[in-house]
Amino acid sequence: MTLSFFRRFLLICAGLTAISLNQSLADEPFFRETDIYEARALLPECYRPSLTVLENGILACAWASGSGMQALDTSIRISFKSSENNGWTEPAVAADEPGYPDNYPLLAKLPDGRLRLIYATLYREKRKNPPDARLEGWHLKYRDSKDGGRIWGGEFFLIPESGRVPSGGMVELPDGGLLLGLTDLRKSGSMFLVSRDKGSYWKDLARIADPSGLVDPSAALAGTGTLLAFLRPQEGSQREKVLWQTESPDNGRSWSSPRKTELLNPCGPTSLLRLANGHLALLYNDHAEWLTPLTIALSEDGGQSWPWKRNLVKGQWDNRDPSLVETADGRLHLVYVARNIYLKYLEISESWIKEKP
Repeated sequence: MTLSFFRRFLLICAGLTAISLNQSLADEPFFRETDIYEARALLPECYRPSLTVLENGILACAWASGSGMQALDTSIRISFKSSENNGWTEPAVAADEPGYPDNYPLLAKLPDGRLRLIYATLYREKRKNPPDARLEGWHLKYRDSKDGGRIWGGEFFLIPESGRVPSGGMVELPDGGLLLGLTDLRKSGSMFLVSRDKGSYWKDLARIADPSGLVDPSAALAGTGTLLAFLRPQEGSQREKVLWQTESPDNGRSWSSPRKTELLNPCGPTSLLRLANGHLALLYNDHAEWLTPLTIALSEDGGQSWPWKRNLVKGQWDNRDPSLVETADGRLHLVYVARNIYLKYLEISESWIKEKP
């Protein structure tokens, strides 16, 4: 046996061992909860957390923090957690335009390795820049980091139009494009943008055809070339308080008319994720009136059925704005806001969802 062959043999064995270990971690029922952040006197509330996975399994979480969704002191904060410990770093400011509220953060890792923070800034006066944004309102902006979020580049407008805010997460399409869901606040509906150049330029791709205002699209790949998205009714809507579902057979260029599901929802945001094994996981509030409990559901047939559901958090207080990711070991990680004050973090396994409580 030659030395080079022996080295290759050892590498293969190490790879198989890592796969076996990751599989065992995913198969073992597991549940752990910790706090990321507690709102303080100067910044008494937090909103809309967004979670993503960086190199070496590091988790990054961004959220908005301030004295109100549209308060002038509301800015974007970020914190990190390594795979070696349970604690989160002290929050740092990731975006803050003085005198204007910054909200609706979305963290995503781009194909070239950059970490992108997309968020919305509310301007209450008419703007001259960008050239086509002459109406006040929420404007989509972004910042990039080449070192995993420690140092951020300048802030830029993502698109010229106003009145749109990010929803769900960014989806990498089979054709290489990037899909971004938005809520159109001006037209009370949902739409998608697409980028064909790794996030440099974005354009409108499709709008969900629904006249009655279904918002907050959360999309994921459900099969080869097939996309699934969940929508929620707007607050104050007369629609039945359930989640609505739409599909795209052509990488997001067209979407079916939304149809209601049997999944309850009190007009709260959701988080949909395709797992490495092809299953779908969905975070939502399983109640028609209250933003509690926070529930996770699992589908093994591309979202046609959700036979496994388990409450993550119960209680009388709101548990809302979830965000879900999966790490290489098969563990699921999620964040959510409790009572608008606490930012909570959970780590679970897929088998825990299937386990009888």
